[in-house]
Amino acid sequence: MKKYLLLSFAVFFFSAAGFTEEDLPIKTLEEHTNGVYSVSYSPDGKYIASGSWDNTLKIWRLSNFQCIKTLEGHTNIVTKVSYSPDGKYLASGSGDNTIKIWRLNDSQCIKTLEGHTLGVNSVTYSPDGKYLASGSEDTTIKIWRLSDFKCIKTLEGHTSGVVSVTYSPDGKYLSSGSGDTTIKIWQTTDFKCIKTLKGYSSGVMSVSYSPDGKYLASSGSDDTKIKIWRLSDFQCIKTLEGHTGDVLSVSYSPDGKYLASGSGDNTIKIWRLSDSQCIKTLEGHTSIVVSVSYSPDGKYLASGSGDNTIKIWLASGKQKEQKE
Repeated sequence: MKKYLLLSFAVFFFSAAGFTEEDLPIKTLEEHTNGVYSVSYSPDGKYIASGSWDNTLKIWRLSNFQCIKTLEGHTNIVTKVSYSPDGKYLASGSGDNTIKIWRLNDSQCIKTLEGHTLGVNSVTYSPDGKYLASGSEDTTIKIWRLSDFKCIKTLEGHTSGVVSVTYSPDGKYLSSGSGDTTIKIWQTTDFKCIKTLKGYSSGVMSVSYSPDGKYLASSGSDDTKIKIWRLSDFQCIKTLEGHTGDVLSVSYSPDGKYLASGSGDNTIKIWRLSDSQCIKTLEGHTSIVVSVSYSPDGKYLASGSGDNTIKIWLASGKQKEQKE
């Protein structure tokens, strides 16, 4: 992961020749002064939050694609942004070893959570909004109770930095991907690790639950493949191949029929999971695509890139599927 923190971003010219209109972004958001590390839609789909190598968060209003807020306070890159389920708060993880909780109605940081000893790579709210999980380069996961902002549990077991954490849709499980090449599944009743998934030769960059909670998608740092794990028996049932660079982010569509992936090859791919086919490759970014996020209605896809931009795309794979 650290190699991505130190990248100097080259710029290339993009030509739309040979692409149809639905292949092109409907909007490019440009106000960050360094690479965009994380993008996330608000629960109502009206806003996008972004975190950047420029140490800031930005809130974008999608009705007119304007940046309406810039949140400053972190002293290192903002690695992850995550909306609370009610959309009233935003959590951010940073290379400055802290997590900040922002109240969005007045853009105030209401709490800085300290406890990790190295950079925070990932933050995620529990589905009920009562807890926040954070994964760090210090190899641990911390569980924070948001009623009093206390760390109530530190999960140990990974032997390298924890790059991605995500709750299952029902909140009963937490999954973590690490630089130690493994994925761990933790049950949230007692926070015991119930399974360690192995199958990568290098660090795991991203984990994402399917909306029904039956599957987990994952991607590796030096691996161009995406794996789909069936959680009833913890078996890898599909391997998606097509990227020519590291796959840095994966995100399920809200209906669970598609998976989006962002890669070091500067592209986004949309995969139809019924037959494991890549139905769309989106080109336009001029550097690595570090984060992808579906809108809550599944109509749009946002991508954040090392080229300092966020692009908004029609999730046209779904629309094309409906026409067939």
